[in-house]
Amino acid sequence: MKRPAMIVLFGALLAARAAAAGERPGRILFEQAEAKFNTGRFDEALVDYQAAYDAEPLPAFLFNIGQCYRNMGNYERAQFFFRRYAALDPRSFNRPAVEWLIAEMERSKADVYGGWPQQAAQAAE
Repeated sequence: MKRPAMIVLFGALLAARAAAAGERPGRILFEQAEAKFNTGRFDEALVDYQAAYDAEPLPAFLFNIGQCYRNMGNYERAQFFFRRYAALDPRSFNRPAVEWLIAEMERSKADVYGGWPQQAAQAAE
């Protein structure tokens, strides 16, 4: 079994155990994700944040998923999740920071692709 599949399976088992014990499964997965994120294991944290969102679809998990993608250099996916978070929680306390991150991901994509989005748009005209 591949490692990501094992991580997802492990997360599902923890969620089931937490639900049986009367705990919030999303909370347990969130705590695991935070520990992994804080040690720079963004790919593993991503799996746990996604499992937490599946267990409890709270918009804040989408922000955390976006942060994982941002730290892994996948700016397009990061931007997608930041936008989803902003749409689902438009009055969040960190809305200005989220909007800045969305704009920053656009700038980062342009840097990575050497201005590709703008150049492609101009070439299509």
